[in-house]
Amino acid sequence: MVEIKTSRVKYIYLDVVGFTHNRTVETQIKIIAALNDIVRGCLTDLFPEIDVIYIPVGDGICICLLDSKEAYDDHITIAEEIIRRICSLYNPSVKGSYQFEVRIGINENIDNIITDINDNRNVCGSGVNYAQRIMNLGDSNHILVGRSVYDNLIPRDKYLKAFRRYIGKAKHNTDIELYQYIGGSVANLNIDPPSAFATPAEKILTKYAAYYIVNLLRNREFIEKKIEEASFCRYALGVQMAYLAEDSLGHSKETKLLPYDNRMPNTPNNTLQEQLDFFSELPWNVCLDLHEAKVQSKLMNSYSDCFEESISGFFVTTSEKGRQKLKNEYPEIYKEFNTQ
Repeated sequence: MVEIKTSRVKYIYLDVVGFTHNRTVETQIKIIAALNDIVRGCLTDLFPEIDVIYIPVGDGICICLLDSKEAYDDHITIAEEIIRRICSLYNPSVKGSYQFEVRIGINENIDNIITDINDNRNVCGSGVNYAQRIMNLGDSNHILVGRSVYDNLIPRDKYLKAFRRYIGKAKHNTDIELYQYIGGSVANLNIDPPSAFATPAEKILTKYAAYYIVNLLRNREFIEKKIEEASFCRYALGVQMAYLAEDSLGHSKETKLLPYDNRMPNTPNNTLQEQLDFFSELPWNVCLDLHEAKVQSKLMNSYSDCFEESISGFFVTTSEKGRQKLKNEYPEIYKEFNTQ
């Protein structure tokens, strides 16, 4: 029976940012040699007695500290020193192919100590995989840490305000909680938010979205009354407003030679209630499919904050932001339907 050995492992996972971009093979070899020297020098100078495993990962290194009792924050100290030494190795004002930067992901976990195919001591477990996923969300000179690292450091005065929290996406689109280290004394530490979490530029309303919002405002009293009744399918109400928006958009483009025919099925000239009754009588799954195609797919990802959060999944109540966005971006439509 194989004896299973475990250890509390602190992982410092790093790679060279843009390793192959505009670099020859010879340059890549020199960069890896320089990185190896810096990492080994940091460990020798800072913690010469520490038990460590180095795992080469192509364009980087995973440093594994085993059952470390040298310092509670030795992983942070090592990461900072690596960044400092890399940045001091070259003149930062001179751009060249031999200059490089790294990104670092730090994690800790109880994992297995194994013997790999080369008869070398190695590690196996979720901790090292998680460290890589954390690192992958960083940019040049970022230090990102996992929840386990954060929990151990945050009670200390030194680290009380040293982190910024993010929720990102890892492998298989799973959520990953991580923290950016922003409290270091290293001049070159990157404390800008990682690009993976940058706020995207706000999208201008499509004309369809503008007409959808204006129809919500135009028929506000009817919508509010139906919401109070709560005896109908809200998906049907969203679909009704979508067809009204399509018809409003169609009429805005029609000409004498090319008149527009209403798309509101079967009930183009009937009352709002009769239109809603038509959609409410559809099979539930048909109404849901229509809602996903005509409402959610066109509004949810880009304009969800234009609708009230309490029922945003149904998109039948406009938020103040949606009203102002409509007024600012399509003043002629806002004025046309007299939604003041």
